[in-house]
Amino acid sequence: LTGGRRGEDLYSTRYSALIGPPGSGKTALLEHLAFDGEVHVQFPAILYANLNGASSPLPALHQWLALLEKPLAGLDEAKRILCRELERKPTLLLLDDLPDARFVPDLLVGGGGSQVVLVCARNVATEANVPPAATFLHEGWDEPMACRYLESVWGRSLAAEERTWAGQINELVDGLSLAWTLLAPWLRRPESWAEIRAALAAAPLTVLNRSHDRLWTSLNLAYERLLPPAQDLFRAMGVLAPGAPFDLEALVAILGLPPAEVRWRLDALEMAAFLRDAPSASGQSHYQMHHLLHHLARELAGSDPLHQ
Repeated sequence: LTGGRRGEDLYSTRYSALIGPPGSGKTALLEHLAFDGEVHVQFPAILYANLNGASSPLPALHQWLALLEKPLAGLDEAKRILCRELERKPTLLLLDDLPDARFVPDLLVGGGGSQVVLVCARNVATEANVPPAATFLHEGWDEPMACRYLESVWGRSLAAEERTWAGQINELVDGLSLAWTLLAPWLRRPESWAEIRAALAAAPLTVLNRSHDRLWTSLNLAYERLLPPAQDLFRAMGVLAPGAPFDLEALVAILGLPPAEVRWRLDALEMAAFLRDAPSASGQSHYQMHHLLHHLARELAGSDPLHQ
């Protein structure tokens, strides 16, 4: 992406795909690309869309039209407007959780020299005739990487005993980065290590879906440690569009609570790594939630009569 374009690359569109299990860091890499200074030098326009659960490309096109302050339109007209705006701009299109290879042609809105990076299942990449640029391996983080992550989050070195515990827990979460992101805030307390390790070890596993089971156990462990008002907010966020940024006002409208009450609940979720800051053209605070956390919120809300 940063090596420059020459020859036929000036006119053609290049494709690559990122393949791997849930929580292995594919979305994190896309976000890194979206804000990398060297990438920005090569691509004057960078468009990101999370297509998890989408039944058509239209929500992504509408999201991009809104960024360009253009009126929303139907599929063909939306693509025409975007192509007109971007026809002279090499564009980096970051398509997260692409569910269907047939979406790709309708999402190609950049000029010559554009690059498309897909996060998708291997069969979707094959159907789209896109070679994998990187395969995120099942093993995920090793023990030293997990220890370095904890040290960066906590701002201190780990003691020898903590490194031993980290290695044991890393094995139980299959080295999945999202599991570590959610568990790290709770592992600051030494008394939590044994409790979390025991809960992970006791989780039922299926032979073919070990990583999935470990990850969902980690998500639920982190959720159970939230204060009840923060849990209420998290479940309510299941009604939001998957992957779409949202702000304080949207949640105030959903919950009907005072902004100050919603604000401290948001802060609690952000401190527990359930939310992350999202870029906003207006400069106001916007948030995003990982699509797996959104799925958990919807699942929890579905079993809660109040949120039904």
